[in-house]
Amino acid sequence: MATTITLKYCGMEGTGPTVKAAKQDAASKIERLLAESWEPTYIQGRTLIGMVWRDQFAWAYCILEAPITERPCQHYNYDTREDAYRACARHMAQNEIDLDAADPYTAPDYVKNPIDRRSYADYVAWQLAARTALRQGVSNQDAHQWACEHETEYRRAS
Repeated sequence: MATTITLKYCGMEGTGPTVKAAKQDAASKIERLLAESWEPTYIQGRTLIGMVWRDQFAWAYCILEAPITERPCQHYNYDTREDAYRACARHMAQNEIDLDAADPYTAPDYVKNPIDRRSYADYVAWQLAARTALRQGVSNQDAHQWACEHETEYRRAS
C-alpha cells in the first residue's frame, strides 16, 4: 500500500507520495488561488442583495437584507464562482417569491441557469399548492403533505 503524505506548506494543505510532491501539490493550489479573481460578485434582488466571494479555501455566499441587524448566515464550500452564484441566486429567489404576482412562475432575471429557472417554477407550484391547503385551515404538516401530493396541478403548462 502506497504512503500518502499530507502537510501544510505556506498555509496550504498538500498531499503526495513524498514530502516534495506534497509541497508541490500545496504550491500548485496556491498558484491557482492567486490566478483567480477575488473580486466579490453582488446579486441585486427585489428586496435582497446576494454577495458571492472567495476565501483561501472555497467560494461562498451570503444574503443581505436591509437593515442589517445581525451577521448574515454564510454558506461555504462551493468549488467555483458559478456554483456559489447559482446557489445564492436560487436561495434569494425562493426568499423573494411573490405568489400574488401576475406571473409568479417566472424566476427573477438574476436566476440565469435554465435548470434553476425550471426548479423555481416547480417551487412556486408547490408554494401555491401549500397556500391553497393552508387557506382551508389545515395544519402546516397536513398542508405540506397535501402540497407534495398536488403540486403538479399547480404547475404552469409548458
